[in-house]
Amino acid sequence: MPPFECPNCTVGRLVIKKENESWKTPHHEAQAYQELELDHIMGGRYHAFMVCQHANCGEVVSVIGDYLTEHLLLGRDRWDNPIVENDTNITPRAMMPAPHIIKVSPELSAVARNHLVRSFELFWVDIGSCANRIRIFLEAVLDQLGVIREMQRPDGTAYVLNLFQRVNELGAVKPGHEEALHALREVGNVGSHEGDAAVDDVLDCYELLEATLEELLEDKKAKLAAKAAAIRARKGRPAP
Repeated sequence: MPPFECPNCTVGRLVIKKENESWKTPHHEAQAYQELELDHIMGGRYHAFMVCQHANCGEVVSVIGDYLTEHLLLGRDRWDNPIVENDTNITPRAMMPAPHIIKVSPELSAVARNHLVRSFELFWVDIGSCANRIRIFLEAVLDQLGVIREMQRPDGTAYVLNLFQRVNELGAVKPGHEEALHALREVGNVGSHEGDAAVDDVLDCYELLEATLEELLEDKKAKLAAKAAAIRARKGRPAP
């Protein structure tokens, strides 16, 4: 398991020690391996605690999932004893509290932040639900940015804008992010209507999301441009 960033302090790294790991094979699975004569394979359930190594934090993350161990015969020693190496793969099924997959902007509203953090949890549990929660998060970000949810028809009656229309409304005032946000919307639609999504697509969505939020909420390019302009105005000399 990689040393994930701590979801609490975001400074320390999460580490698993052997005494915090538990491995258990259900009886019916052990029987199935025996009946299939798969003596070189064993699997079952896995549980562990990942602990933040930052001195002032110590957050504890619970991990549950499945494991599969394959006993690989590498050869024999000079006494003809088998030389065996165990290759173990762990498939996490849930992490609580979940490590952050991308940076959580301090500029996010509480509602939007809650949806984003929930999507991190769902990533390990159900990738389709994770994609759906990213879509819900996008709606919340548009709310935070003041993008309207309703418009009026010529006859004065109101109608609700769908997410496609809301993204385009944002593009009218803050152009340049439509492609990224529509990509998030479409992956979210697949998660919502088909109950599934490609893991790589969801990870790409997180990458797009992180870069887009830096611009929409933190004005990163504008701030860097202002710093460059200030340096040039001083002709590179130190500020007084």
